[in-house]
Amino acid sequence: MPTLIFALREALTSFRRTRVMVLISIAIIAMSLLLFGVFMLVTQNVETVVRGVQAKVEIVAYVADSLSLADQQHLRQRIQHLPGVKLATFVSKADALAEFQRDFADRADLLTALTTNPLPASFQIRLTTYESRDQVATIARQIEQLDGVTDVMYGKEWLARLDQFFFILRWASLMIGATIAFASIFVIYNTIKLTVYSRQMEIKIMQYVGATAWMIRLPFMLEGMMQGMLGAGISLLFLYLGYTQLLRMIPEGFSMVFLTGEVSFGLVGLGIMLGGIGSWISIRRFLDV
Repeated sequence: MPTLIFALREALTSFRRTRVMVLISIAIIAMSLLLFGVFMLVTQNVETVVRGVQAKVEIVAYVADSLSLADQQHLRQRIQHLPGVKLATFVSKADALAEFQRDFADRADLLTALTTNPLPASFQIRLTTYESRDQVATIARQIEQLDGVTDVMYGKEWLARLDQFFFILRWASLMIGATIAFASIFVIYNTIKLTVYSRQMEIKIMQYVGATAWMIRLPFMLEGMMQGMLGAGISLLFLYLGYTQLLRMIPEGFSMVFLTGEVSFGLVGLGIMLGGIGSWISIRRFLDV
C-alpha cells in the first residue's frame, strides 16, 4: 500500500509538471477513442438492424393443390414439430391472391387476363431463433422432403449477402480497433518517454538510494493509465453529446441506441489498458531498471 500511494503521488506530481504534454496526450487519446467509439456505435446499431431482420426470416413452403384439408393439418403438424420451427401458418390460394392484389393494387391489370387463380397455397414458417444460414437451409431441406410440399423458398441468396456483410463488418471493427490501439500506445509511449528523459536525474537518485525497479516503474504506468482513463471518459462524453444531437435529426420511425453499459465500460477499460501498455513499453525501452 505505501508503494502504491507513493506511485500515485508521483504520477500526480508528473501530471502537474508536464501538464502541456499530458493534455496533448489526453486529447489525442480522446480523439482516437472517440473515432473508435463512433465506429462501435455505428456497428452496434447496424448489428441491431441486421439481427432484427434475421429474426424475421421466414421459410415459405408451397404445397400441392390436390392436398386435402386433413392432409394440410397433418402437414402443418409435421412442420411445427421440426426442431427450430416456431409457427407454421397456412395460406390458401384465395388468401395468396388477396394478398397479391393488396400488394400490387396499382397493377390490377396483371391478373385481369387470368380466368383462374395461378397462385399456389403455402405455409409461412417462422423460426424460434435465427442461428445461422446453415440452420435455415437445414430446416428448409427437411420441409422440402415432406409429402405434399412442392417447393421451398427462404431467400438463400439474400441471406448469403447478409452474412457476408456481417463478416466484413466484424473484420472492419477488428482492424480499426487494432489501428486505434497501436496509435494510442504510440502517443502514450512518446509522452512518457519525454517525461522519463526530463526526470532521469531523479530516477538515478532513486536507484542510488535503493528504490526497487517496480517502485520506479509504477508511477509512470499509473500516469499512462490515468491519461488513458481521462481520454476515454472525454471521448464517451463527446460521443454521447453527438448521439443526442443525432437523435433530434433522424426522422420518425427510425430508432438508434447508445453504446451498452458493457461497451462503455469496455471503452474506459481499453483506454486504461492502452495507457498502461504504452507506459510499460516506454519504461522498458528507455530505463535501465
